[in-house]
Amino acid sequence: MKSLATTLSFVLILILAGCDLVSPERHKKDFYYIIAGDLEVNTSLSKDRCIFIGKTINLNESLNEMFFYNEEMSVKLQKIDNNENVVDESTLQLNINFTNFDSLGYYDPSAMIIEPKTKYRLVVIVPDSNNNTLDTLWAETITPSIIEFSENPAFTNTEPLNNEDFPILVYDTANIDHPLIIRTENANTINLKYKYYCMEELADAYYIHEYPLSDDDQPAEEEDYEDPVYGSPRKIEWFMEYKPEIGNDGSYYVTDRAYKSSFVFWGRYCITLSSIDTNYYKYLYSYEGYKKGGIRSSANNAYGYFGSSSSIKLYTKVVE
Repeated sequence: MKSLATTLSFVLILILAGCDLVSPERHKKDFYYIIAGDLEVNTSLSKDRCIFIGKTINLNESLNEMFFYNEEMSVKLQKIDNNENVVDESTLQLNINFTNFDSLGYYDPSAMIIEPKTKYRLVVIVPDSNNNTLDTLWAETITPSIIEFSENPAFTNTEPLNNEDFPILVYDTANIDHPLIIRTENANTINLKYKYYCMEELADAYYIHEYPLSDDDQPAEEEDYEDPVYGSPRKIEWFMEYKPEIGNDGSYYVTDRAYKSSFVFWGRYCITLSSIDTNYYKYLYSYEGYKKGGIRSSANNAYGYFGSSSSIKLYTKVVE
């Protein structure tokens, strides 16, 4: 799920980290490896959801140079049990699609289903010209628990087939009348990532009156509606750490009563709520987060993140 501003920030990492190679503590390394990707619970690593493996580049190199390719490179995804034993393993294969960043990288042809509350290890072995091990990269993630959305008449978790079947969410009273309530497994702190995506086409996209960045009723161009890199303002994403509170039924809940500002346009929306692991969260929020995303290497020369998430999707129609 290389989304959010992840794509742009990732490219900047590749460039800036490459420039930073001239710093005294790094002058011995020609480049740094980059890994980016996360596992989604109850799915597998498909060609549409790859793990990217690349390298840092300098300002005088093209972006295509960031793609690191070695025919003999071994990329494996391992499932680890509580005793640190490998109980399942998949050899990942390369998929090349330069038109879609999510489809550029390594996928699992065996389609191992990712389970909740489970440790997974990514192991990358890079050989030299004599097929001896040159570098070993690895990372581990513990997948989040399943999250559940408390039933709410303003939302449905099944995508409606017709416009008239979308449940209605009145914008002005959304936070008060229809808070987003998520049930969690326990009282442990949870990292939530939100994605709000307007499903209307450009011709039918009208700004909500409180939108502060335009005097027009509609975006003038596609780029004004959906930025080619960030996807905003059509797509709004953010993340936050929460402490669940116990409800009257003894279950634990996270309640969001301040979400309506994430709606920029009237109309139909798909909302993706994701519980994300520590690696992905640290990558997103930390200063120099690309150093804190769980990536390790034998030569101490790797950046990026290897995380996991458990997600649910909701659908609604925002009206006055």
